[in-house]
Amino acid sequence: MRNFLSLLLVISTISGIVFGWSEFVAFMKEADIPVINEVKYRQLETGMTLEQVIDVAGKKPKLLSERDIRKASYQVYVYKERFHLFKREAKIYLHFVSGRLIVVSLERQVLS
Repeated sequence: MRNFLSLLLVISTISGIVFGWSEFVAFMKEADIPVINEVKYRQLETGMTLEQVIDVAGKKPKLLSERDIRKASYQVYVYKERFHLFKREAKIYLHFVSGRLIVVSLERQVLS
């Protein structure tokens, strides 16, 4: 157990030095966002339920936020776009109100 903790400390230190701690944390947050391709992205339509979105995409998007607003539930989910639509990495945000997709927004990011 002690050797395991020592190894974990060494790996964390090396990761922090090599990547920079903020880049390492950002990398770990990005790692659990599911990816979809452009074909599946283009099949997403307003009015769909989360289950229909999952059927199209093949996997559940990552839940970013959830709240109730005036007796209506509101959720925001995210996917990453795998094939670099517009030659940039993109995140696809899905906004649901009362279980229905109301907005599909695309945020493009410059690749470094």
